[in-house]
Amino acid sequence: MHVWQKVLEEHLSEFNCMAAVAKLSFDVTLGLDSINFKWSGYGDSVPGFVEQTLTRLCQMKGQNLAKAFEQVKEKLLLDWKNCYMEQSYQQAIASFGSLTVNLAMEKK
Repeated sequence: MHVWQKVLEEHLSEFNCMAAVAKLSFDVTLGLDSINFKWSGYGDSVPGFVEQTLTRLCQMKGQNLAKAFEQVKEKLLLDWKNCYMEQSYQQAIASFGSLTVNLAMEKK
């Protein structure tokens, strides 16, 4: 899901930059069993912004996103490879969700 989230963010990056100029924003967060979309802004342009965002989200299916996927994949692989160089408390925080939800460490 993290790969999909990053590809979506890459796909919408130019659109979100234009929206930021109009003081509008869109954010995607992943829950344990859900995907949360959040739009924020002021004025009459918010409904159109929501509609355009959802339209672009649906258009992802027909797009060639191989280049964006490869960029995201390489970045995530590099991040995962270097995660052991982080401070130990940061490694513990990353595992906290697995410990509290699954009551076990993830197998490596």
